[in-house]
Amino acid sequence: MDEKTRGRTLLAIAFMAFLAIGLPNGALNVAWIHMQQSFGVSLESLGVLLGATTVGRLVMSFYSGRIIAWMTIGRFLLAGSAVMLAGLLGMTTASSWLVLVVAAVVFGTGGGALNAGVNTFAAARFNSSRMNWLHAWYGVGSALGPLLVTVVVIDLGQDWRWAYAVLVALQILLTLAFLTTLNAWQLENRTEQPTTAAPRVRARDTLRLGMVWFGITLFFLHGGIQVGTGQLSNSLFVEGRGIDARVVATWISVYWACLTAGRIFTGLFVERVGNALFLRISMFVTVIGAALVWCGMVRKH
Repeated sequence: MDEKTRGRTLLAIAFMAFLAIGLPNGALNVAWIHMQQSFGVSLESLGVLLGATTVGRLVMSFYSGRIIAWMTIGRFLLAGSAVMLAGLLGMTTASSWLVLVVAAVVFGTGGGALNAGVNTFAAARFNSSRMNWLHAWYGVGSALGPLLVTVVVIDLGQDWRWAYAVLVALQILLTLAFLTTLNAWQLENRTEQPTTAAPRVRARDTLRLGMVWFGITLFFLHGGIQVGTGQLSNSLFVEGRGIDARVVATWISVYWACLTAGRIFTGLFVERVGNALFLRISMFVTVIGAALVWCGMVRKH
C-alpha cells in the first residue's frame, strides 16, 4: 500500500471512528424512554447515566497523553475502540441498572480514548480542512442515532437493545479496522529542535488569568446546553407534550445535523466577521432558541 492510499484509508477510518462516537450520543435520547421502562428508573436517572459516561471520558482526557507515549498511538486507538465495544456490549446486555451504569463508565472511557487518540493523530497528520470534516462526522453520527432507534423500536417493533446491538456490530467493524491497520498509525517524529526554548508555563499561572475562567465557564455552559437539549428533548416532547415519537425523533436528528452544519458554517464565515462578533451572534441565537422552547412550554400549559 502506497503512502497516498494509506493516508486515505486512515482518514476513512478516522471518519468512521467519529461517526461511531456520535451514534450512541444521539441514540440515547430516543432510547432513554424505553430504558426507563426496562430498569424501572425515573427521568432523573438519565443524569446518573450521563455522569457515569462523563467520568470515564474525563479520566481518559487527563491521562491520554501519557498512555499514548507509553503504548504508541496505534495500540491506543485499538485499545480505546475495544474498551468502547465492551461498554456498548455491557449496556446492550445489562440485566440491572447498576450494571448499565458501570457499562456506561467503561463506554465513556473507551469513547474518550478513541476521541483523544484520533484527535492526536489527526492534528499531526491532517490539515485543518480535514480536521473540520473529521469533527463534522461526529454530528453525522449524532443525527443518525435517533433515526436508528426509531426504525428499530417503532417501525420494526423491537426492543431498544436491538438498536444498541447495531451499534455493537458497527463498533466491532471499527475495532477490526484498527487491528488490521495497527502499524500504519504512526505519529511523525519531529527530530528538529527549536532554536530557542519556549518558556514553561505552569497550570496555576494559567488559572490566574480571568479570561481562562471565562472560557472554562463558557465551555461548561455550552456543554450543558448541548447535552441537555440533545438528551432531554425526546422525553420533553413525547411524554410532556404528547407529540408523535417519529416526528420528535426526526427533529432531534435535525438538531444534531444543525450542529454539524454550524461547525461547517463557522469554518467558512468566522474569519469574515471576526471571532468576537461571531460569538456574540451565536450566544444571542442560542438565547432566542431557548426562549422559543420556553414559549412552547407556556402555551402547552
